[in-house]
Amino acid sequence: MAKKREDTWTIHHNPPFEVMDITAVNDPDSPWLIERQSWWVKVKTPEYEVTVRAGLFQVWDLISERHRKVNTYLRKLNKSLPFIEGQDRGELLYGHLVDEGFDFAPFIAEYVKYRIDLNKRHERYMEIEERHDPEKGYAVMFRDNREFVDPVLGHIPAADAKDCFLSGVLAGAVENAKICYPDIFNSHPMYMLEFERLIVDSASGLQHHLASLQRSAARSKQVLKL
Repeated sequence: MAKKREDTWTIHHNPPFEVMDITAVNDPDSPWLIERQSWWVKVKTPEYEVTVRAGLFQVWDLISERHRKVNTYLRKLNKSLPFIEGQDRGELLYGHLVDEGFDFAPFIAEYVKYRIDLNKRHERYMEIEERHDPEKGYAVMFRDNREFVDPVLGHIPAADAKDCFLSGVLAGAVENAKICYPDIFNSHPMYMLEFERLIVDSASGLQHHLASLQRSAARSKQVLKL
């Protein structure tokens, strides 16, 4: 009998855990954030509780390595499904599996065990909570930039310009987003992770272009002797 090959994705050792809840999610409005068919999986370890995401095709990828017969069944089912224009393939496959009574739970638990570093995921959520503590985190990162203004020159020195600009933009963006898009902050932590990525990437791009514009303006000022 052939020896079962080692899972090539197993790069860490999770603590013992229990799956407390599995919630199916379908969010077609946010394809960049979560796959159209996925699950939020609430996990409890002896030290903490954390919720992680498992996508349909991510779970299938694990099945393909560890469960040959189940993988064959999924491939044949997927191949037999009709093409329906405008319908997501994962949604169609998921619907047929639900209709046939397919039990996702053991494979989702196995996916968490072998593919997700629970300790790192928990640490990341703790960092998010700390950043929203009114006594630290954003409150410190987005401090009042007026303290950096040179009392003689009347502006922020070039050496501090980047950090001060980013902190000011991010502070305003976070406060306005809380008012305009409150569900981002009151939903699953994964949405906060995506929010932070979008805000930081956008602010950093704007800062880069403004810094280039500043250098050009400074050179023109010297040439024109302004």
